[in-house]
Amino acid sequence: MSGLYEFEFVNDDLIGDEEIASYNRDGYLIIPSAISEATLDLLKDKGAPFGEAPDYPVVLNIHRKQRAFGELMLHETMLNLMKKLHSFDCFGLTSQYFFKKPGSKYAKQSWRPHQDNAYPKAEHGAYTVVHLTVDPSGQENGGLVFWRGSHVEPILEYDYKKSWREEPDEDGIARPGWMIVDMPDKYERVELEVPAGSLVVMHGHLIHGSSPNFSETLTRRQYSMAYLTQNSNYFKGVTSVKQPFRRAELDEMPAEATEFHAN
Repeated sequence: MSGLYEFEFVNDDLIGDEEIASYNRDGYLIIPSAISEATLDLLKDKGAPFGEAPDYPVVLNIHRKQRAFGELMLHETMLNLMKKLHSFDCFGLTSQYFFKKPGSKYAKQSWRPHQDNAYPKAEHGAYTVVHLTVDPSGQENGGLVFWRGSHVEPILEYDYKKSWREEPDEDGIARPGWMIVDMPDKYERVELEVPAGSLVVMHGHLIHGSSPNFSETLTRRQYSMAYLTQNSNYFKGVTSVKQPFRRAELDEMPAEATEFHAN
């Protein structure tokens, strides 16, 4: 059983040589407005039951809990995008669904500068994260911050900190992420402003973080999908267990979620 949901992309071939060169140079690539409003509405609807009011923490591995997210992750267009970047087939590994709902405990979650591949510890370049902006994403509502070109670094020394359901600091801002101890100062800090439906492709070694959402009205939902090339090793982890997610696993999923938190 497969293909229960329809996803509308701006086109089937999202990148060419110019975009690949940009990704290799900067460590990230923005594909603006790549997915239709109808597809975003579907994801909002399917993600809503996982929102744990009143805190709205991040949902880990939602692609294994609600089939729509799994289908999008393994959509031919997404897998082709990964193969064009890496010249290898990739499989899904892990995912996160963010709410950043105004007024909630985790609206002000602000990720400290870190590298995502510090978690799975795959080979350099083998681990890639694609952020789908379900809502418009900017600094006003807690958007991403990148350090352009920093993906060339190895995994730098970091300070461990709890990175899921963490408690806010005294100022009410939650600051997760395995923060880099000695931040290099040679990279440009870029504050992203990205329209809804965009795909932000990010190298696993790119130094990045996010801003708190201080807006009283703007939610910043985001679906982040992590991929790994099939020739790479990785560490499975404990909190967010990382397991290969391929068509076989998708075909075994029920049509609707069997694990979620009701509002």
